[in-house]
Amino acid sequence: MADAALKGQGAERADPAGPSAVAPAIIPQDDGGTIVDFNGPAPEAAPEMTFGANLALPEFGLFSEQELQQLGHEVVQTVEEDDRSRDDWKKAYARGLTLMGLNYEERTDPWEGACGAFHPLLAESVIRFNAQAMMDIFPGSGPVKTQIIGDTDDLVEQQALRVQRDLNYMTTRKIKGYRLETDMMLFNLPLAGSTFRKFGFDERRKVPWAEYVLTEHVVMPYSAASLDTTPRFAVILPKTRNWVESRMASGKFRTVKLTEQPTKQTQITDAKDKIEGKSNTNQAKDNPYRLYELHDERFFPQDPTNTTGLPVPYTITVAAYSNAVLSITRNWKERDTAYERQQDIVQHKYMPGFGPYGIGLINILGGLAESSTSILRQLVDAGVLSNLPAGYKTKNARVKDDSSPIGPGEWRDVEVGAGTLKESFFPLPYKEPSQVLLALLGVMTDEGRRLGSVADMKITDMTGQNMPVGTTLAIIERSMKVMSAVQQRLYESFTQELIVISEIVRDFMGQVPYPFRLKQREMGASRQQDYDDKVDVIPVADPN
Repeated sequence: MADAALKGQGAERADPAGPSAVAPAIIPQDDGGTIVDFNGPAPEAAPEMTFGANLALPEFGLFSEQELQQLGHEVVQTVEEDDRSRDDWKKAYARGLTLMGLNYEERTDPWEGACGAFHPLLAESVIRFNAQAMMDIFPGSGPVKTQIIGDTDDLVEQQALRVQRDLNYMTTRKIKGYRLETDMMLFNLPLAGSTFRKFGFDERRKVPWAEYVLTEHVVMPYSAASLDTTPRFAVILPKTRNWVESRMASGKFRTVKLTEQPTKQTQITDAKDKIEGKSNTNQAKDNPYRLYELHDERFFPQDPTNTTGLPVPYTITVAAYSNAVLSITRNWKERDTAYERQQDIVQHKYMPGFGPYGIGLINILGGLAESSTSILRQLVDAGVLSNLPAGYKTKNARVKDDSSPIGPGEWRDVEVGAGTLKESFFPLPYKEPSQVLLALLGVMTDEGRRLGSVADMKITDMTGQNMPVGTTLAIIERSMKVMSAVQQRLYESFTQELIVISEIVRDFMGQVPYPFRLKQREMGASRQQDYDDKVDVIPVADPN
């Protein structure tokens, strides 16, 4: 029989009792009988690999465990080397947070209880910018308006109105924390010089999500010029155990055992904790995992979709403490032959600087704020010394209750040896607070307010000189040039945010009906049709 099988005349059935036999499959029937299939159950089909799948999953068999270990170690080393290149920036940022003066400094130098107040120059500039920018960028009705590209008609106008209503509903009601985190971003932006926000799609809630990313958690290489042009950058993700395990259960992450890790305290986190009056209890169960999400261009020969033989964009997520690769995903659109990187993170800049992070008020006003704080403390301490003088007395002179200061209208007995009372006491020659220092403080404050564009315009002085209205408006416009430039940058970056949100809605919510009632003639409208190139989404704020 075996020879017949070799000659192609038939296949020899294996003996069911033999050692190499396949276990028979017993299939119950509706009539009470059973069918015994000696060929065994059908093998399970290999899992289907979608374009957005996690390539590191073991069921795909693309990467060996050794390759993933080597890749994880390389990613962690790269990110931490890039992070070390900006140590001086992190020190300056932490020092600037202290100069905000949001907490009182207990000083023991030059004496116990010396003045520990901070000059409010930096805090005033930040608070005013936040109030003005938030009112412009995010009004109560929503931050979005639409602009029609090309010729317009009634149908296109209705389409633009639907998109505008939909995105305003998304940003004010559905995207959790979008308005609150925008307010937080506009407070931190003038301090750090840059803020970031990351976007994605919540498959459980079926809505886009937006997450404010701290400036210190976005790491770019030393040679980077901007976030858009750098070949790689990383996002540090401090995530809870539940978040990581839910990603593992859904297949977004590889199922690996992650060891507990201590919270990594930095100068920046220490400065923020001091301002907020909190401390890390260092409880292991509450410590988040530190993940590195590296956006990089690489060539993986294991990926069958890359037929170019060149590096293309990928997103690699690694657990920093254990070097374990959690996911490898493609970072370009499925049918994009140009392999253009999908940017799911948007950067906002206060002022353009010499590198990718921008310049904030800490860099611009930090020196003036520190000097103003020093002068303010000298003036207060000089006033204390002049009101409560101290000095020397002879050993023979004794004062009753000399441990407490003399109150107004109080007289105390003094025992003086030889000589008069005047000869037994010598007060130190403390002076009144210096008028020169007070004038210098005023000059520095005015210069700081002018640099921070928070000086109040004296409109009444200009209009009292019979100045024409046009001239008055020209002076106001000229004085606001710096802030107008900052607002223009905000306008452009928030436009990028709205474009990212609209693309997420189009790609993932195209068949989801609108959440509001449509007119009878609009009943056939859908997001997939409306979110096209005919309508552009822009911030409602006026960049001018």
